[in-house]
Amino acid sequence: MYTSYWGTYSALLKAMIRVCAWTSLPPYEDKRIPISLFCKASYGDLLYIGVDEKLNEVYILGHRGLSDVIENALWGLQKIFDLRDDDVIFIDTQGYEDPWDSLFIRLINHGICSDMLKRALYKKFQIKLERGEIPW
Repeated sequence: MYTSYWGTYSALLKAMIRVCAWTSLPPYEDKRIPISLFCKASYGDLLYIGVDEKLNEVYILGHRGLSDVIENALWGLQKIFDLRDDDVIFIDTQGYEDPWDSLFIRLINHGICSDMLKRALYKKFQIKLERGEIPW
């Protein structure tokens, strides 16, 4: 499960990389990228992205700064349903985002320059991947 404040920017792109086994991000216009979901505010919604090559289900979750609370709740559910410790893995991608990203996502969610800002954030993430600032 990939998590971040918004759940649909860095978490979504990292989840897509895993599900699609990409070695580089495709162009923004690629039909496999759920553009309608990209940068959409989504807090607390567990969104299914797909299955990776090892048949693990991949999800994203926006935590709006409550990652510890959500993670503890999910660990509790894991114990209740007697799941193995490695059945649920949390990957917090918040560290790949900066304050400008948050401002841009707020503007996108208010309908201000949405397409342009989505493209800019996508390109920024792509450049960070290429430079090795974000691990594959």
